[in-house]
Amino acid sequence: MENENNGKRQPCFMRKDIYDEIRRLTELNGSSIYNYTNDLLAASIQMEKNGVDIKNEISTFILLSKLMNNYKGFMILVPFDSLRDSQMNLEKWKELGKSLMSYVSQLMNNVEVSFLSILRFFLSFIGDVNVDYNGKYIESFSPYFQGRIIDFIKSLIDGMLEVSNLKADVSATTGMIRVKLISKNEK
Repeated sequence: MENENNGKRQPCFMRKDIYDEIRRLTELNGSSIYNYTNDLLAASIQMEKNGVDIKNEISTFILLSKLMNNYKGFMILVPFDSLRDSQMNLEKWKELGKSLMSYVSQLMNNVEVSFLSILRFFLSFIGDVNVDYNGKYIESFSPYFQGRIIDFIKSLIDGMLEVSNLKADVSATTGMIRVKLISKNEK
């Protein structure tokens, strides 16, 4: 991106509500609207160039940022074999789902987005994940989805649903997990 001193200013039109929010944020951080807008756009372009689809990743980014700044526990990544041979029971996975959902629900305004973001975060370490936040739907595919791993994930989901008071249609078979949130007015 060109530095503001090296490039010519170009017009950029935006909605009034967005402009007002940018103005409010720049007043808080002591920046100019010009510099702040250019910094945001330059960062967004850099992320997009590196394969991050910002529109689809915003909820996950918010979740991870808030967890990293506020979470006081720890997380580790372990090989799948350690899960297969683990002495962990399903109740511990359910408790993990409950505690994460309770915690993240305090950080984010939308409980459904919180649910889908947490689940997307976990499933993305194991397989390919497709999430539709508007359709309240997530699916993931992986050869690792079998046996105890499916049981652990379903237990995690059960805990998340219990704490959030959400309802969902959960289907899990070898290689695939699908979760569709059910609206309160759906049957």
